[in-house]
Amino acid sequence: MEEENEEDEKFEIHPNKDVIKRAPSIPTQDNGLV
Repeated sequence: MEEENEEDEKFEIHPNKDVIKRAPSIPTQDNGLV
């Protein structure tokens, strides 16, 4: 359960990076696909 909390914290701090990790196929400036 502690790990889940940590993941939630990361999502709040860097929501974009978390989204890219889950769906790296999404083109964004952060992952350089744009």
